[in-house]
Amino acid sequence: MKYLTFFIIIMISSIARGESFLPRFIGGLDPGSPTDIRITGIYYNPAVIGKLGGTNISLYFSPNFQTVDVSRSTISSITGAPDPSGDVHFSSTSYRDTVYDFFGAITTDFGMDRITLGIAVYSPMQQNINQVYYPLRYHLIDRNMMNLFISSVVSLKMHKKFYFGFGLSYVYSSVYMGVIRDRYLRGTLPEGVEDGYEKGGIGDEKVEINTEDNNFGFSAGFLWIPKPWLTVGGSYRSKIRSLEDTSVRTSGTGKITRYVEGQGFVTLSGDAQMVTSYPDSYNLGVNMRLSRFWYGDFTVTWTRWSQHSSFRFLLSGNDFTNSNLTNWDLNINSYRGFQDTFTPQFTAYYRGLSGFNFLASLKYLPPSVPTSWVNPSAVDNHSAELLLSFTFKLLKNMNLRFGYAISYMLPVEVKNSGFQPSLARTCLENHIDVVWSSACRDTYAGKALPSAAGNYSKITHQLGIGIDLKF
Repeated sequence: MKYLTFFIIIMISSIARGESFLPRFIGGLDPGSPTDIRITGIYYNPAVIGKLGGTNISLYFSPNFQTVDVSRSTISSITGAPDPSGDVHFSSTSYRDTVYDFFGAITTDFGMDRITLGIAVYSPMQQNINQVYYPLRYHLIDRNMMNLFISSVVSLKMHKKFYFGFGLSYVYSSVYMGVIRDRYLRGTLPEGVEDGYEKGGIGDEKVEINTEDNNFGFSAGFLWIPKPWLTVGGSYRSKIRSLEDTSVRTSGTGKITRYVEGQGFVTLSGDAQMVTSYPDSYNLGVNMRLSRFWYGDFTVTWTRWSQHSSFRFLLSGNDFTNSNLTNWDLNINSYRGFQDTFTPQFTAYYRGLSGFNFLASLKYLPPSVPTSWVNPSAVDNHSAELLLSFTFKLLKNMNLRFGYAISYMLPVEVKNSGFQPSLARTCLENHIDVVWSSACRDTYAGKALPSAAGNYSKITHQLGIGIDLKF
């Protein structure tokens, strides 16, 4: 009864939100609880590796497959806003994204009782999107983002019932992004091109940036075992940041390809910088022994997705300076509408004497992106994620692991889109680009953008396979 009461109190006090980056579960095999004594604790809670004992080596591979379906609402070519009797219709679109996740790690206590060290290589924040999305002011066609972590951690046994862990991560960040922007929105259409939204062809410009940089992050956590049947764990994972700033700044090259009268398509090249922030998070979990072989864990995670509210791209160089491009053509700020999230998760463990272990973990995730800001590059709604993972003892010091996870998002209908393009004309008449200018964006609450109204659905599959060695 005490277990049930404790679980209900936590469940009622939790407000759940979703998460938006792949992979969903690191390695595709572990639930990510701060009480789960696994080698993936190097990422989730560095304190737990102090309970592993000996030397442990693990290699995991887990591809993610995501399918998104989009059916945009009919719009008016005069305003760009949703209009059932409008003259611009869109066919339904389905697109698939694949991310190949991996995790490799080693921990050792060097035969000591007090200190355990670990190091791991993994990439927890990735996106791979290759599709034309028209409902944005800057029409996304490609986004390939990767943050490669090399993390070193230490777990200290402060007391037989208490462990403290700390980790420092080197992060290699790379971003490639390609977008198409409508030249009409800044009034420089080539001769003979009809005014309007989303006309395509010579009325568009293609902008590409390819950047990279070195960043870092840190984590800290604790593991407390007040009773033989009760374990409490918590951790904090910092934002990824550069040495000079709390944001991620990647640098590289940039290109703009556009149609010029008498010359055809011309490519301008120069330097590029991308500025954004990735979220930090807090985790708190409680693990209880329910019977001889069964354990239950309840975890709440607070992720500060609101810090990932925009991408900013800065283009510079002689080609751009000597062209007729204006400041707002070279300073692109894409608003994303993210908000902080609270995610509850329940995990059941079976730990048998034969070496066969099983776990099932369920997350409930309402959206991290408000409905009015949902668009093809940020699709989110109420979701449920289920992870099933199996461990088989192959040899005395070797385990094989297999996992499967599925995330199902309830279809979402966007009626009143946060993007209201009829407001764009007012900004343009004052020679202000609505994406770049904070003044115009603030005046109209960030709404002076083409509509993203429509119906969206999403489903994600993740596989996991791994091997654990213990010496």
